[in-house]
Amino acid sequence: MDKDGHCCDPDDVFNFVVGAVNAWGSDNVLGYGRVTQTTTAGQLGSAAGDFGAAIQGAVQVIVGTGGNIGGAALDATGVGSVVGVPVNVVSTTVTVQGAGTAATAAVNLFKAGGNFSQGVKQDAKEAADGKCQNCGVETTPGQKSQKGVTPPGNEGQTDHIVPKSKGGTNDPSNAQHLCRDCNIQKSDKMPNQQ
Repeated sequence: MDKDGHCCDPDDVFNFVVGAVNAWGSDNVLGYGRVTQTTTAGQLGSAAGDFGAAIQGAVQVIVGTGGNIGGAALDATGVGSVVGVPVNVVSTTVTVQGAGTAATAAVNLFKAGGNFSQGVKQDAKEAADGKCQNCGVETTPGQKSQKGVTPPGNEGQTDHIVPKSKGGTNDPSNAQHLCRDCNIQKSDKMPNQQ
């Protein structure tokens, strides 16, 4: 439920659907036409679309491979090659397209090293109630970098729980809100190394 007690925010539903359809369609043409979603609902939709495309691609590989086996069996009879050759051509196309879709979707689903969107950063801050998730200090909004000016230690920053340098993704579940001091101290350590 949203804050005013309704089930769903129509904008969130719309952004989710747009993100899902765009991601699924883009994965099916090897990433062409993909649009970066800027809302949390859109990003969740993209993840759902990528997941669906990965499953669809895997099924296409299985079906295409089965068609190739059946086509090869028909080819072996000699008489059946009239049907077997076209089955092999279609099945190979399905297999190749499915493998490409599944691979593209998997890469998009688990982007290692990606930066967090503004929406993910804001959600992480709100989930932490504006406090550092490590030391509990109230954080201040980040300011534009200025030469010779050191930001305050309590400046709020969004950290990759599993660092980008160690394969951490830009998935919202990998985001945490830290103060600048704690983020510097954490550096690129894994969660169990802190």
